[in-house]
Order: sequence, then C-alpha cells, then structure tokens
Amino acid sequence: MKLALILPNLPPARCGVYDYSMKLHELWPKSPEWVLISSCHGAGWPGSSFLQVKREGESLCRALAELKPDAVILQYTCYGYAENGVPRWLADGLEHFKKQCPARLAVMFHELWYTGPLWTRARWRKSSQHAVARRLCATADVTLAGV
Repeated sequence: MKLALILPNLPPARCGVYDYSMKLHELWPKSPEWVLISSCHGAGWPGSSFLQVKREGESLCRALAELKPDAVILQYTCYGYAENGVPRWLADGLEHFKKQCPARLAVMFHELWYTGPLWTRARWRKSSQHAVARRLCATADVTLAGV
C-alpha cells in the first residue's frame, strides 16, 4: 500500500500536525510506503520518501497522478498552506486528482478557519476559508476534525 501524506512544512517542526503525523506513522497496523508531500523543501522520517510540489493545484495533481497512491491523507491547517489562510490550490489540485484517480482521500482538519477578533484582517478571510473547507469536504472520502 502506498500512502501520500500532504503536510504543511518539512522538515517538520514540533507542533500538533507533526506530532499527529508521527503517531499515525508509528501506530499504523501494517507499514505501508509513506510518501510525504510538501511545498517546502525538506525530508521526512526514516522509511519515508519526500516529494516537493509548488503551491499550485496543477503541481499537486501532477505529482499525485505520477505517484499513484492507494490513499492520500491531507493534514490541513489553512495558514500552513497559504499565508492568507486561503489555500485554494489544495482544493483545486485534489479535485482534479480525484477525477483522474480512484485513490481514497482523507482530510484531517487541524484548523478549519480563523475565528479571531472582528477587527483583524484574518477575520475577513473567514468566508473564503469556509469555501476551501467545503470544497475539501466535498472531495474527500472521509474527513476528521480535531478540537
């Protein structure tokens, strides 16, 4: 089994997404082939390979299509994939990929959107962040959300 794990940054920094991904890897019942995908340059943990993509839907779709994974897992934090918190490129790439390939897609939401004070600029991006989250949910075979 080949798993493609999309992460916001590599080399991984100690944070919720990285710690969660490592636990997922450690506790997986049968050791599949893990391919870590990120828009940042880096390397993964021992036993995994790394693939760098551009923050463009076409780049992500092309990489996944060439990889031909059995399953794709997206570890989602909106600000991890876009400075403005609206990573439309992820939704674009995964929508196109799912049309081409029968691979299963799981989206693990660590952060859906920003919910801060009304006067912050990030608060005004909330509707755009909602739209990306809805697209990812519609594309995914399964979604999980942490609290």
